[in-house]
Amino acid sequence: MRITLILALLPLLACSASEDKGPQVPDGAVGQADRGPPDLAPDSGPAGTGGSGGLPGHTMQELTHDGTKRAFAVHVPPKYDGKTPVPLLLHFHGWRPPPIGVSDELKYVWGPSSDAQTFIAVAPEGRPCPELNAQNPSYCFRQTEDGVYVAALIEHLGKLYNLRLDRLFLSGHSGGAFFVQGHGLSHSTTYVAVTTFSGGCIASSDQYGNSCSVYKQLAATAPRKIPFFVVHHPDDQVVPVSYSAELLKVLKAAGNPTSSESSYNPGSSGHSIDSSIVPKIWSWVDGFSL
Repeated sequence: MRITLILALLPLLACSASEDKGPQVPDGAVGQADRGPPDLAPDSGPAGTGGSGGLPGHTMQELTHDGTKRAFAVHVPPKYDGKTPVPLLLHFHGWRPPPIGVSDELKYVWGPSSDAQTFIAVAPEGRPCPELNAQNPSYCFRQTEDGVYVAALIEHLGKLYNLRLDRLFLSGHSGGAFFVQGHGLSHSTTYVAVTTFSGGCIASSDQYGNSCSVYKQLAATAPRKIPFFVVHHPDDQVVPVSYSAELLKVLKAAGNPTSSESSYNPGSSGHSIDSSIVPKIWSWVDGFSL
């Protein structure tokens, strides 16, 4: 069932690479069916995709999908040798006008843990969403169109790098968290776990794409109880911390494993990601398997 698009309730704020002042309410596409990544069986497991030729280090790259060039940042750890398959983490930015700044955000948030634990981290750029701000469109992710793109991106990355398809992880901040919440629940046998920074859901109404009722339905029908690590600071001035509290209620009621963190340095707006807590997050999500 298609969820009606609802514009953000609070003003859309500009942001820096480390402080995403995105909107509080997602674009309403969470409940839409998508042809996202196929539910990849773990039988390919440790054998990996066998990809080779991918650029080392921290780079910006492009993939042409559906006739459109889309940029994404890639962080390859120094110990990656191409012979041993490694996990892949996909991080999705919040709603923001260009320049998106995914390279700096990925390097700051997931770079150190990628280097220490030897997994590849990738941050795709969203697409213009004029419904959020017609004069200066922010970039966002939609469940339907971007679910298909994510599948293509994973396939593309698997040709460049030797990836373990049974070790795929999702991460998202603000509007990006709204995307991975629905995407993860819809593809619970594809991704090992989901991390959300300043995400959550709206309990007061069933009319939003980010309404808790949407996630309740997705969690109830998901074939696997995908784990969620939920990060949200009480001082968040952009997305109310109550959104994450409500999401945790939904997930716990459905039997999904959860962990949460609310004590860290959130920046002046209360909405920034603190990279110092990321090793703790990775340690938790990495403990699960498909």
